[in-house]
Amino acid sequence: MPIKNIPSNRKYVSLPPQIQDIDFEVYTDGFRIENETGFAVCTFKDNQNINNFCFKLQPHNSDFQAELAAIQYAANWAASNNYKINIYADSLSSIMALTSASFGSSFVISAKNDLSAVKGLVGLFWVKAHVGIQGNEWADQQAKSAISTGVGLDIPAPRSYLRRKLKDYILHKWAIYWNNYDSASGIRVRSFWIRLAPPF
Repeated sequence: MPIKNIPSNRKYVSLPPQIQDIDFEVYTDGFRIENETGFAVCTFKDNQNINNFCFKLQPHNSDFQAELAAIQYAANWAASNNYKINIYADSLSSIMALTSASFGSSFVISAKNDLSAVKGLVGLFWVKAHVGIQGNEWADQQAKSAISTGVGLDIPAPRSYLRRKLKDYILHKWAIYWNNYDSASGIRVRSFWIRLAPPF
């Protein structure tokens, strides 16, 4: 969607850090290791863990996408149940993406739209990771478990992944061409360089 067609109140998300009279505190976290990515949304009431929603993403999804998807899921969960919640997330980059007037991927735009629609129901607060906050530590554990036991969820690949795959493809084709070019000049040039192998 062109930025000129985005309503001004949805170009960036402006949620209070915390709201009053909430039904739940919700901690979110994303996790990625090697080619495994997942996220968790953990609800608490009176310091007791009530529900854990865990999702496994695809190998092409980034940690940033997992963190943002967790916040988006929490907001939509609150809206669908008419709950008032405070979301606590340790991903400053996700919160900055939501509150920035600049636009990135369609996924970021989708998250902005969803969070813009829950004003009055949701507070969004950044917490520092790994400093002993019970809910945050629990969400971190659940996100790590999500990469193996979470419910499968599809999110489009980020631009960085597509750029990397395109670069790898071009290098692969170039290496094949280089190694198989049989002209006299090609042979002479290759004699000065280590023979290249395709990156795959």
